[in-house]
Amino acid sequence: AAQGVVGEMFGLPVVIDPNVPTNLGAGTNQDPILIVKADDSWLYESSIRAEVFPQTYASQNSLYARVYNYMALAHRLPQSVAVINGTG
Repeated sequence: AAQGVVGEMFGLPVVIDPNVPTNLGAGTNQDPILIVKADDSWLYESSIRAEVFPQTYASQNSLYARVYNYMALAHRLPQSVAVINGTG
């Protein structure tokens, strides 16, 4: 599915994302529009962490390892995110 910035509308960038439903409404023909003031949103990310555990799977000739990080998204003001939908 297409995704990414596809143009501009009213001076705002238009971004298509396949995670936004396109079959809402009684006729399943409504697409919601999400408007976000990105300056009021904060994204926190930790550095990537890798671990290898000392317990081995000797019978399988392998180790147990994992790679992970943490992230959080915070909106400073609830009014910074709006949804436009309907048939108008």
